[in-house]
Amino acid sequence: MPVETRWYRNEQDTVNGLTAYLLALEKITTGYSVTRAVSRYVTGGYICIDVYKRTANGTMTSIAVKVAQIETVNGDSATTKSATVNIPATSLNPTDNIVVYVYWRFGDEDNWTLCQTFTTEQLGAIGLDAATWTCYYTESHTATMFPRPRSAMTFLWDGNYLSRIENFSYTPAPPPPAVVPELYTGLTQYTERLLKFRPSCQRPAAFAGRPVGINKLGGEKKECSRRPLRTSSAALAHAVSWQHLKCYGIQ
Repeated sequence: MPVETRWYRNEQDTVNGLTAYLLALEKITTGYSVTRAVSRYVTGGYICIDVYKRTANGTMTSIAVKVAQIETVNGDSATTKSATVNIPATSLNPTDNIVVYVYWRFGDEDNWTLCQTFTTEQLGAIGLDAATWTCYYTESHTATMFPRPRSAMTFLWDGNYLSRIENFSYTPAPPPPAVVPELYTGLTQYTERLLKFRPSCQRPAAFAGRPVGINKLGGEKKECSRRPLRTSSAALAHAVSWQHLKCYGIQ
């Protein structure tokens, strides 16, 4: 089962009808950030995530809500902090994706505000494993009183920033069973039937003057110059064309 580090990536895609930034296996070189500011003096705040699974038809099911919470403080400048969350084992369809919503709030607020949305690709998995995720957030927090009260929180990801989720673990879907194509099966059966009625072939006379015999109509019997068929019916059905069958004298 893969155990991965998933990076918040500065690239968007649409997965199962949801357009969001990617929660990807690799970063790209260009970092990105989003800032929320208020006109009051607040020296602290909080950041957390919600985790959902999303089906191909857009149905969302929550896995964990308002978890992996960190605290921001005045003076943080592109500071990376972490928190953990125990993710329960969750069944998935191979076409499901995992969606992570990043939320934040200032310390004097009761309600969370959506910061940004991230999504994996369709995982091709049958389950999200029970695991302890470590969630890293790179953030900044400033608060000033002059010339007027103002506070701001910034969430930063990709590029040189280290926002990510570690120990992201899931169980891949098994590969589909091998299926013999109907054309191969039909050709094999047809070839086997033909072999039962294949006319016998004699080797051509090696030297001039060797008797060749008489056919039923009284004429000279023609020797078969085709080489004897030594290939199994299964190999023949797999490897030869109808022209080859004709050459071997079984059409």
